[in-house]
This record gives sequence, structure tokens and C-alpha cells, in this order.
Amino acid sequence: MSSSRQPQHGDLKSGPKLYLVLLTSVLVAAGCSNLGVQTPTIPHIIATIDPATGPIRDVAFDGRRHRAYLTSEGGRSIVEISPRSVAAKFGLASAPSGAAIDESTHTAFVTAPADNLVMAVDLNTGETTGTVRVGAEPQGAEVDPDLNALYVANVDDGSVSVVDLRTRVVKAVIEVGGKPSKMGVDPNSHRLYVANSSGGISVIDGHSHRVVATIPDDQSPRDAAVDPATGAVYAPNFDDGSVSVIGTDSSAVIDTIKVGAQPSAATVDSVANLAYITNFADDTVTVINTKTRIVAGTIKVGDGPQFVAADPVSHVVWVVDANSNTVTVLGF
Repeated sequence: MSSSRQPQHGDLKSGPKLYLVLLTSVLVAAGCSNLGVQTPTIPHIIATIDPATGPIRDVAFDGRRHRAYLTSEGGRSIVEISPRSVAAKFGLASAPSGAAIDESTHTAFVTAPADNLVMAVDLNTGETTGTVRVGAEPQGAEVDPDLNALYVANVDDGSVSVVDLRTRVVKAVIEVGGKPSKMGVDPNSHRLYVANSSGGISVIDGHSHRVVATIPDDQSPRDAAVDPATGAVYAPNFDDGSVSVIGTDSSAVIDTIKVGAQPSAATVDSVANLAYITNFADDTVTVINTKTRIVAGTIKVGDGPQFVAADPVSHVVWVVDANSNTVTVLGF
């Protein structure tokens, strides 16, 4: 804190020196140092939501409505979350797992592992408007709106199904290897990054539907979050408490960052230049500065954080605490 002495009228005669001291004090108080270099800022907990149904299997984000959507296996439902509360619940015919949102039609595509299906849910009405049969035990799902493509990770047969969003027909099945789970789409190159928990990271070209690279990773990668702003993919490694940073240009690991115990999911807020990693075993979220690839801080959340989504406009982050069946909401 600066000195409590107040400047007198005569002090103003000191001219530029006084103004420089005052300006420096203001910058320091605002979280800046070295006259313009901003200190990394991380969010804090602004709410904890109990959706009253569970277990929760995923969280997806709708960028047009700025809402998050949870899949509840036990409740057989999809739960709409406003920034701080439950807004709606929609019943499903099958127990859900992963989810992805087609923002242009406001449709959620929800995987049903026990039935080898994807359910299409109209989020305006809550009605299931169709189903698509995919591979064995589908879990993760991602949408590339520019290619009208839905990608579904089939855990048991080591493949990714490509579904046409308009016709809702499977137009390709791509073999990727061991236990594909969560995925991420690069909106610039339209490449899909698939985290295979027992087979590294598969890179799929969205135009040709072919695997164009396989990045070795024997530490059980569980997710692949793309930061198009810096050309990087963040893949949390469950077994060794680290995150592999993959360059989208090189399709190779360009950095490794230590985080918490058993990191299980990742998401990126490209506008805020922050990546969020859920650490399942120590009930924390690691926040990484994506410009420097340095850990900016760690946030204590609920029991067993397993899934995460972020809004790059409001900078709200939703963390699914799997063991406590709650959602921790982070914000600035």
C-alpha cells in the first residue's frame, strides 16, 4: 500500500516526479508492474450448482445462448444451466454420456453408450427429434459447424463416426486405435484431435476423413482442447499429472506442463488467453496462460472435477465435480 501522507498544494511544484510516482502506484494497485506488463489473472468461484440428478457425464457449451448443458446418466436427462442456476431439464429415452451442440439449429447431440446411439435433442422444445446408430460404446462428441460434421468417439471399437449434421447419416468411420474418448476441433484447419486413452493422440483431416498423424502419448490422454489463437492443443495426461501441448502446425508435442493429480479434461478461453485443466484426484483446476504456457494459478473446486466448459464472451467456466455431483461456476 502507498504512504498515507496526502500531497499538499506545495507538493505539486515537484512536477513530473510526483506524477510518475502517482502513476506507478495506480498501475501497481491495478495489478500491473513494469509500467504496462499485466500480471496474470485467474477467476474465482462465483456459484455452486446442484442439478439434483446424476451422475453427470459431460458438459457442453452453446455459444449463441451462452448456456451450458449437462448430461445426467442417472436422471436420463440433459440439464440446461444458465451462468449460475438450473434453467431447464429435458428427459431422454436412453442414459446419456457425451454431448455436443450444433449452435445453428440449437440441437444437442447426445451419445448413448449402452445403445450405441446418438440422440438429437431440440433444445428449444426438449424433444428428441431423431437417433443415429454409430459404433460400440459412443462417448465423446464434437461438432465442426463449417463442415456440417458431428464426430463421435466409439470407445469399444476404437473408431470415430462422422455424421452429416443435415442428413443425420454416418458418412465415414475412421479407425484411430485404443479407447478414444474426448476430442477437439481446430476451426482453422478443420482437423480433429482425438485423445485415445491407450493409444496417443490421433489427428484426423476433416475433409478427407483420414488419420494424418498419430502423436505418441503413453500417459493416458483424456481430452484435446484446441486453442486456435496460438495454434496449440492441450491434452491432459491422466497417469502422470501433466498436460501435453501439441502444435497444430507440427502435429508434435511442443511443451509439457505439470498440473495436478489425474488431470481428466481441458478447455480453452482463447479470448482470455487461459486454458483450464480439471485435476480429478486433488479437486482442483489448473489455469494456464496460453500465451506463455505457464501455470497462472490453481483453484480449489468440488469433489472429483472431471469435465469443463468455458464461455469466451462472459469468461464463465463450468466445472463438473463428478464425485459430489455438483457444478462449480468460475468467473471474474
